[in-house]
Amino acid sequence: MADKQAFLEKLKAVHEFPGPYTFKIIGDNVPELLHAVMAAVNARLPKANPEFSTRTSSGGRHQSITLILEVPDAEAVSSLYEEFHGLKGVRMLL
Repeated sequence: MADKQAFLEKLKAVHEFPGPYTFKIIGDNVPELLHAVMAAVNARLPKANPEFSTRTSSGGRHQSITLILEVPDAEAVSSLYEEFHGLKGVRMLL
């Protein structure tokens, strides 16, 4: 819990809320990953209309998903990171 609180404090110190926030999700190159990421966004921020782009790795095994969405506060960012972390096929979050 102390780690989460420290993360929230650092995030609030360097980012202005509400405002746009960029997430980068790297995972397996399967269509289900993008669907799961978007479902997680809709579950946490139902009115969000994220901009997104995807890119496949040169070997074709992985993809990166870049999301830019309006977030109300640091807690929403933390909540989305937790949700993304639990998705099948996610390898790294930035």
